[in-house]
Amino acid sequence: MIKLRDILLELDYGKKLFANDPDDQIADYPFDWDKFIEKIYSPDFEANTWAEDAILKALQAYTSGKQGRTDTLANMLRKLLPLKSKFPRILDPMGNTTKPPSWKMDLDWAADYPDHAWRGTRVTPAWAHGQLADPSAYRTIAISQAWSTLDGPADNLKAYIIDDGSVTYRSKGEAMISFSESPRTALNFAKKASGNTLPVILGVSKRHPELIMNIDSMEALSEYNEAEMFLLNNTFNPDVIIFLDPWSPEYISTLV
Repeated sequence: MIKLRDILLELDYGKKLFANDPDDQIADYPFDWDKFIEKIYSPDFEANTWAEDAILKALQAYTSGKQGRTDTLANMLRKLLPLKSKFPRILDPMGNTTKPPSWKMDLDWAADYPDHAWRGTRVTPAWAHGQLADPSAYRTIAISQAWSTLDGPADNLKAYIIDDGSVTYRSKGEAMISFSESPRTALNFAKKASGNTLPVILGVSKRHPELIMNIDSMEALSEYNEAEMFLLNNTFNPDVIIFLDPWSPEYISTLV
């Protein structure tokens, strides 16, 4: 009997990755996934191994919110990292042929950073203060450009941009970090209130060696359209960080 630990030691995927003929599919994958696989491989399919189906099911469980822990999935996906160049339409974040809808990509500042993926999250004001030891050294943009419809802080706030790669970010309790090709999706996650915290957007190049999954394959497999990909580390140096002015009286007043 094949066990999960065997997948984590050595991945058996045959000659083609996830190439099972949808007409012979035993597992219950979305219709869009079946069409995606047909488009890539038809008519030359190859039956999935047990390990391949286990990875697909783990991805489905995670993206649907049915699996909270990321340790096992992250270990599975690390086995796929060396295959990004071999199966770019499935695994390489730079290999997608489609783009998210324009309304998910229409934030002005994102145009300055093409071929990036984005994550919206929250940090403490104290952490933000620590990164901005010399605020005058960093570029600022108007809050209307950065956060658009952010609820709470006044529109006259500014946002700082750090894009020199000097900041180290760590996501506690996670084995990997989820990103989206859509800056608007990242913005929506950053806007979710969570106590005395500051919304931030983190950007990383889609060429990052530890970033995996093509959004074409993820959009076909997931029930949510979040243009998702994964950084297989919980600590990294973002290429871009954008956050609200943590010294602003208008912002501080919203935390009381």
